[in-house]
Amino acid sequence: MATTLASFYATYKDMSLTNVNNLDEAPLKVTTAELPCKWVDSIGMDEGPLRAKGAGGERTLPGRVVIAVAAAGQDIHTNRWADALAMVDTLNAGIKVAADNSTTWAMDVVPDF
Repeated sequence: MATTLASFYATYKDMSLTNVNNLDEAPLKVTTAELPCKWVDSIGMDEGPLRAKGAGGERTLPGRVVIAVAAAGQDIHTNRWADALAMVDTLNAGIKVAADNSTTWAMDVVPDF
């Protein structure tokens, strides 16, 4: 798995998901032809305090991957929920391929992003 913030970002930016278009950055506008699409919205690094005889504490690399499935105004709420929930499984499968055994993650489903 990624050891630097740059490689962590690259791992998730370039992570291939079935039938999802990868974008290099958050779009200003998304066309229907680009949906569904994915981008890394934010990343960061947290490191715990130094420990005796150690170079540093536990390091956490948080990040947020956004997948836009459909435009909110172009479908009914029920369909957006179904699409969003199905995409969680697709994202979960992609992370399992990209991640190692020390990686943990959580997902939020927001059908009205």
